[in-house]
Amino acid sequence: MNEKTEKIKKIRNLLLAGGCVITAIICRHLPTNRESGWVAFFQLTRAYLYITLYCVWGISLQRRIVNRTARRCLCGIASLMIFWFVIRTLKYDVFYEPVLRRYSWYCYYIPLLSIPSLSVIAALKMRESENQKRRQWTGIFLVITVGVILLVMTNDLHQLVFRFPAEKPWTDDEYFYGPGFVLCVAWIAIGFLTMLGILIAKCRNPGKKKIWLPFVPLGLFFIWCIANIFRIPHLKIIAGDMAAACCLLIAALFESCIQCGLILVNNRYGELFQASRGINAQISDRNLNIRYTTGDGIELGKEEMKEALENPGYEKEGIRLNSIPINGGYAFWIEDIRQHRAAYESLYELREELRDRNQLLKLEYQKEKERKQAEEKNRLYDLMQKQTAEQFQQIAGYVDQLEQCTDHREYHRLLGKILIVGSYLKRRKNLTLSALEGKELKEEELIQSLRESCSNLIFCEIQGQYYIETGKETLPAQLVLRAYDFFEQIVELLLEQGGSLFYRLTDMEGVLRISVNLEGVCRTESMKEKYPLLHMEQEEEKEWFLALQLSEKGGRDEIL
Repeated sequence: MNEKTEKIKKIRNLLLAGGCVITAIICRHLPTNRESGWVAFFQLTRAYLYITLYCVWGISLQRRIVNRTARRCLCGIASLMIFWFVIRTLKYDVFYEPVLRRYSWYCYYIPLLSIPSLSVIAALKMRESENQKRRQWTGIFLVITVGVILLVMTNDLHQLVFRFPAEKPWTDDEYFYGPGFVLCVAWIAIGFLTMLGILIAKCRNPGKKKIWLPFVPLGLFFIWCIANIFRIPHLKIIAGDMAAACCLLIAALFESCIQCGLILVNNRYGELFQASRGINAQISDRNLNIRYTTGDGIELGKEEMKEALENPGYEKEGIRLNSIPINGGYAFWIEDIRQHRAAYESLYELREELRDRNQLLKLEYQKEKERKQAEEKNRLYDLMQKQTAEQFQQIAGYVDQLEQCTDHREYHRLLGKILIVGSYLKRRKNLTLSALEGKELKEEELIQSLRESCSNLIFCEIQGQYYIETGKETLPAQLVLRAYDFFEQIVELLLEQGGSLFYRLTDMEGVLRISVNLEGVCRTESMKEKYPLLHMEQEEEKEWFLALQLSEKGGRDEIL
């Protein structure tokens, strides 16, 4: 829709509105004979024309005004004008009682006093974001407006707004103005002038040639008010209908503000679309007739548009045609997805390549993991073989002796030795494997190892007891292994001749200390060679006391 079509549309709307007003004015003056039956018809027709005019104006405001709060205020003003005409119709054509007609007249001032307040609120909200709040000022205007309206509606109690002769019925045919009426007029003037002042102050770039436009209907409104107050005779003939004159001038005031840019409206879509670059879009009506097209617009046939509506995301040769229903029609736009599709295909190929590479890396990692595990198992096997080589040699020697042994008692004694040394090898392996999982071992594991070893000593006529009291739940793995190895060395001293031992492991000021009481014939000199820091005392001929203080030396590999 081009600029010429927009102008034609504006002129058409203006002519229609002017035709309604002229027709209503003609209906007011015809017929002159009040006894004629056509009077009611013309009066109702006139009211219907004005109500229809302001309904259409309110709908146009709903579509045009950008700010939500301002739009609600202006639509409220249009609704108050409709209410005004309904009250006026009831007053002159329905009500005949003086009281009802008087209060209908008072109700004129509900819209007349509310419209300036809503105008100020709309001006305050104009060009503000929806989150900005001016509740304080809004509340003040609303409270004052309600107070002034109540002053008018309760006029029968105090007659501060309108005063009536005491000897005549109270009607709007004969009355005088009171001080409250001056307050009402002042409030109306303050409201409209404040509204214009706020709009002009907020306007960023008003049209200098049209900035005077709102002052014309506002000036005519004030002139009409002054002429009505002084009851100029010719006013009743030209514009004697208060509701019609005030509503027309107020509507003209707001339309003037819209035309000169003081009130923002969301129109001129054709110019906006025509100036848009870089997008390919168009808007059609429900019959698929093109209404708006962008500067880089597309030319779509009705068949293509129907296809886009039936199949959203319709594609053809790398071009995607999209559509969406909008108020009054449809919007169509195209997307060139050839580059996106090429990029997608490239990314898909890259993903497949990375997936294959990832599978190869997983296989390499699995093979490397298996190799490391095998190396670790071999290392542990070699280490354990090295640390327990002496015990394996002992078992091999005992087996050789079994093959040559003929004494039944000695045979069982050799089996006991094999059982004792084998028990040590099993428990030593378990402790070593447990030490791989952490740097510490539970004290209970050492106790279980000593319990099993001591239970097998009776096969070699050895009495073994132990006592563990460290006050700790866990101990360093290195010290646990050394403590168990030292126990095994003591046991091997007694394997030949038998005897007894009492093994104690205690914690003294944070240091683990082993003390052993031996009874039996044994060679303790070999222990001095293996443990240079070992303290030995011979209490009697066959009784020995050994003491060893454990300390962490060497790395973890040495522990294992």
